[in-house]
Order: sequence, then structure tokens, then C-alpha cells
Amino acid sequence: MEKEKPIINVFKSLTKLQTGCSMKELAFSLSVDLRTAYRYKEIIEKIGYQLDKNEATNRYKLKTSKSSFLSLTFSQEEVDYILKCLPEDQGEYFSGIKQKLYINSDIQFIPDRFLEVEFGTNIKNLKTAITEKKRVILMDYNSVNSNRCRDIAIEPVHMEDHYKRLYGFDLEKRKLIQYRTERIGQVKLLDESHFFTQNQSKKIETDIFWWIIDNERWHLKIIMSRGAYHLLKEEYPRSESFVSEINENQYQLETEVADLRPVASMILRMPGEFEIISPHELENEIAKKIEKLPFIKKFFKPLT
Repeated sequence: MEKEKPIINVFKSLTKLQTGCSMKELAFSLSVDLRTAYRYKEIIEKIGYQLDKNEATNRYKLKTSKSSFLSLTFSQEEVDYILKCLPEDQGEYFSGIKQKLYINSDIQFIPDRFLEVEFGTNIKNLKTAITEKKRVILMDYNSVNSNRCRDIAIEPVHMEDHYKRLYGFDLEKRKLIQYRTERIGQVKLLDESHFFTQNQSKKIETDIFWWIIDNERWHLKIIMSRGAYHLLKEEYPRSESFVSEINENQYQLETEVADLRPVASMILRMPGEFEIISPHELENEIAKKIEKLPFIKKFFKPLT
């Protein structure tokens, strides 16, 4: 076991450096001296990983560029492609391949109820509709924005975020909208073909909150505490590439967003943990949400 310990510690070091740490913190977490921690850092750099150093805090962090290292898991699109290439009569051999794909892919993060038949009946029907360019009805869809449960006729275009987000053209609103698949009661396949999205590319530009970027964009710049940063990163992993560390307890997020509502909701969940730099409209969005709280008028009087 002693021979394997340095190798294990190198992998543990990679895990620590993904979120960032100083060499003292790394040495403490691995129960080794500072010199050994630096040796692990050198090994990590020799095998091809790149590190960024924050001169103010002396903390090192793995670069988030996709070219920095090779991911050992399959993406949703890669799994779809491999499954498509497997023969229909799979047998025991191909079933083994399919099982390994699930284990070694980001599909393992899909909720258990999606993993019934081809990731759940709803997901299967949506994939069929997207491939064959057919319309569907999202039966009993629970909308958070409108606070309603209703049936919605759409032309489904694409799914992302481990099948949790569906992008489709709403036939009533005449626009491309994002839907959460867990809010769909049932997917009803229709014989009608796509019309509005017949030539729609699968590539849909979205922001870090998965909102579709249309004509209107907002330049978002906020400063947050360490706790707020980790909450943001856990819920919206894409945000990490746009965050820079200011000091040990402050982080700055700067990016373009399609809508202010997601970040406004997050700020309201952790009051005092965010400082808004821009845009000023974000403050207005938060104020509107606060005004809806029933006890506000009881304790606060409007400014005149």
C-alpha cells in the first residue's frame, strides 16, 4: 500500500486543485510536509495539467480550459452516438457495453426516475420527436413563471444538461423557450411535422443559467462570498469559467446573460453575500421581487 500512496496522493491533489488551494492547505489535507506537496504539484504539471496561481493568496487552481486535460467520462451527445451505432439485437455482449456507458458518463447524474426505459418514456418520446422533427404536447407542464399547470404544444429542438432542459418552439407564444423536463407530466407525440423549426440548427446559444440568448443581453458583473460562489458553481457548473478569485473570501463573476431573473433569485436566497457591480437593472429586478413579499408593507415604508 505504501508504494501506491504517492499515486493516490497525486489524484487527491488533482481533486483539491480543481477548486483551488495553497501548497500549505494541500500538505495539510494529505498529511505530508510542504516539500512533498510541491513535488506532487510538479508531477501534476509534468503529466500535462496546467495551473493558475493567484499571487495575492498563493493559491493554485487547475485551468478550466477543455484542452487542459482529457475527460474520462462520455458526454450526453457521445453516449447518444454510441447507442445509435449499436445493433438493435444487442445481446449480452452489447448490454455490457451499454451498462459501462452509463457508469462512465455524465448520464449517471440523471434522476433515477429517468432511468426506466431509454431514460424514461418522456425522454424517449422527446428524442424521437427531435430526430423525426415531429411536434409534441407537453401534458400537465408545471410552469414556475406563470404559476400554472397546462398543456403546451411545441416543436422540440434540443435537450441539454443531462436531459434536464428541453428547448422547443412554443406554438402559442411563437418563440423558442426552455423547459424543464422534470416538470412535464407526459409527452404526447403528434403526427404533425415541424414547420417553424424545420431548418433550426441543434446549436442553441445559452448563458451560464441555460437561458436562451436572444437579441437582449445583459453584462453581468457581481462580487460574491466564498459560500455564494460554491453554491453558484454547484447549481450552475458552467459559471466556473467566468469566475475569478479576488482574494481568499471574494470571487467575481463577469459574463453575458440572457435574463436577470436567475441571478436575482440567487441573490435573494443569500442576502448580504453579493455585491452588484452591473447592470443597475438587476437591482430593479430584485426590488420588484421583494415588493411581492406580504410582510414588506408591514415593516417598511416606501421611499418618497
